[in-house]
Amino acid sequence: MQPGFPSFASIAERLAVLSQQRATGELILSSGNNQWHLYLFLGRLLYATGGVHRVRRWHRAVTQDCPSVKFHAPHRQEDELWEYHLLQGSINQNQLTLTQAKSIISKIVDEVLFTLVSHSKLRSFWLPKKVHPIALIEVKQSLQAAVDLCKQWQNIGLGTLCPDMAPIFKLPMNEQNLTTSKTFFSLSQLVNGENTIWDIALQMRQNL
Repeated sequence: MQPGFPSFASIAERLAVLSQQRATGELILSSGNNQWHLYLFLGRLLYATGGVHRVRRWHRAVTQDCPSVKFHAPHRQEDELWEYHLLQGSINQNQLTLTQAKSIISKIVDEVLFTLVSHSKLRSFWLPKKVHPIALIEVKQSLQAAVDLCKQWQNIGLGTLCPDMAPIFKLPMNEQNLTTSKTFFSLSQLVNGENTIWDIALQMRQNL
């Protein structure tokens, strides 16, 4: 696979090698002040986390697959895999199926990888460690999905925007009469400077 994004291409190659080696551990990625963590078990993706709005990402994935199950993010997130352990506990208590857990994990992995595609000058560090899998995601499939989504994002002219951004809806002065319309009201409620583009897409029930 040739993603076409230089920094991410090197990360994709690193992941491909780790997958071929059936490696188990944590790949730590950083760019500026941001840091992400990809966890692998025997060469397949176990989980991904890091970046901004980690709790929002978790709630978005859970809301789509099991809205009736209530998860509470810990106030002090000292457990680096607290989301994963919440899933594990819910499976053990028969509140969640393995299929639901895998779908949640897949959505979170996709968001993290999509974010990584758009970052430049990514640095990486591999840390072998023991991890215990619930469900596993194929590396190649996840990487390709992230690259394809990023290309779509660029093709519609949004390449300079990060979906972790929280836009605010503003109208030119000569369009102020539109503020009374239902469409404007609906948009202004969503595009309010607090919801990220990920959040808006979920509330509008649309894929990015």
